[in-house]
Amino acid sequence: MATVKRNGDSYVRAIAGCRKVLDQAISLGFTPSILDIGGGFPLKADIHFTAIAAAINETLDQYFPNDGPIEVIAEPGRYIAGTALSLVTMITSRRLIKRNDGEIMSAIYYLNDGIYGSFHTIKIINRIVKPKIIRKTHSSEDDTKLGSCIASDVWGPTCDSYDKVGSSMDLPLLSVGDWLFWPDMGDYTLTLQSSFNSYTKASIQYCKTNI
Repeated sequence: MATVKRNGDSYVRAIAGCRKVLDQAISLGFTPSILDIGGGFPLKADIHFTAIAAAINETLDQYFPNDGPIEVIAEPGRYIAGTALSLVTMITSRRLIKRNDGEIMSAIYYLNDGIYGSFHTIKIINRIVKPKIIRKTHSSEDDTKLGSCIASDVWGPTCDSYDKVGSSMDLPLLSVGDWLFWPDMGDYTLTLQSSFNSYTKASIQYCKTNI
C-alpha cells in the first residue's frame, strides 16, 4: 500500500489478495516468509489511524491465523515523520482584487517557499493543509479574531504556474511580512526539495517547545 488511506477498506482488500498470492506461491514450491502491507498510514494525530489498525488486525487474523514463519511488517513512514516538522513561510508580496467600489473581493499571496520546495507533497497526494497566522506585529489575538476571511490564492516564489500552494483558501487579510505556520509537514518535504529557479532550500531550526 502507498499514499494516504482514510479507512481500512483498501488494506482489507489487499491482505485478502495477498492470501491468494501466498497460496499460489506455496503451490509452486516457494516458501514465502514475509508479508509487507506497505505504508499509506495517515499522520499520527489523525483520528482515522485507530480504525485502520483495527481493520488490519482483524483481517490478518482472518487470512493469516496460523502461518507460523510468515512475518508481517509495515512501512509507517508518514505516521512517524509527519508530525516531526512544522513549516513557517513568509508572505513576500500580495495582490488584492477589488470591486469598483474598492471592496476587496479576494487576495493573492506569494510565499518564500512553494511546490518546488517544501510543498511538493500537496501535489502528490492532493493534501490540504490550513496554516496558522503569525503577524509580523506581535498580537495575542486568536486566529479567528483577526478579521473576516476572504478567498485567497497562495503561490510559491518561482515563475512556474505549477507553483501554486492553495486555491481559494479562507484566510484573513494579510500583509507582506506576515508568516504562515503549517503544522505536520515532516513527510515528503525535505526529501523532495529542489533549488529550481535558483531558490535555496528551507533551513531547519530545532525547537523543543510548541510554537
